[in-house]
Order: sequence, then structure tokens, then C-alpha cells
Amino acid sequence: KYAMPNSRCLLNEMTAIVGTGLDEIMRHVFMLKPLVLDAIADAMNKISVFGTQLASDEAKQETNFEANNVPATELENLRTCLMQYALNFGQLLEQILHNDDHCPPFVAAGGLNALLELHENLMPSGYHFLSHASCLSCPAVSTLTHS
Repeated sequence: KYAMPNSRCLLNEMTAIVGTGLDEIMRHVFMLKPLVLDAIADAMNKISVFGTQLASDEAKQETNFEANNVPATELENLRTCLMQYALNFGQLLEQILHNDDHCPPFVAAGGLNALLELHENLMPSGYHFLSHASCLSCPAVSTLTHS
């Protein structure tokens, strides 16, 4: 909902600004650190589940084109959203994990596992791969269909 192509609200440096704010909160209010890191790990796990479902839908489309209920353009939009979510999490985590004090609690909260699960779902398969690779030159405006 809050990613391309549906919205442009998190473009540019907005997620980096949010990450910097979360870093400041965790450094100054130590009691909030576990809550913030748990929330980030939970959000990453939700996006990973979204990516797993998307990969499953894409595989169904490749193997049984007529029986798939999800249109190809919808799958392309969902893949674009997943790429934007990953880009946003990358910018957020860059601001938070530059502080060494946040790394062990992030791992303890399940953040590393969530990040690795998310990574597995980022690479599209089949013919979606070439479209995805050609869009990476400008991730802020990337879509899988070149209009």
C-alpha cells in the first residue's frame, strides 16, 4: 500500500530519516530498544511471507498459465512492491545497525533470520528475472513493466 507503484510517500530518503529517528529513540530510551527491534523483525517477517506467496503465485503462472487466478500485471505490481519494501528496509536498517550496540539485540529479536528469509524471496524466477534485472538501474522508480 505504501510502496511503488501504489504510493510515492517513501521515496528518496524518507525511510532513512525514520531509521535515524528510531536509532535516536533506542539510544536515549533504552527500554524501547527491544520493542523497536521486535517490531522491525516482525514487519520483515510479514514481508517475507508476502514474498513467499508471491513466488508461489509466480511459479503457478509459469507452469499453468490459464489456471492462474492472479493476472500477470498484478504479479508485476506485487513484485515491484516487494522490491520497494526491501529497499525501504535496507535504508531503515542501515541507519539502525550502524550503531554496534543495536546489532546483538537485533539478532536476538530474530532480525537476522527475518532478513535472510526476505533475501530468499527477492530474486524472481523464470522470465520475471530479466524484467527485474533491467529495473534495478533506478530502484526508486522501478516497475516491472516499462511504461
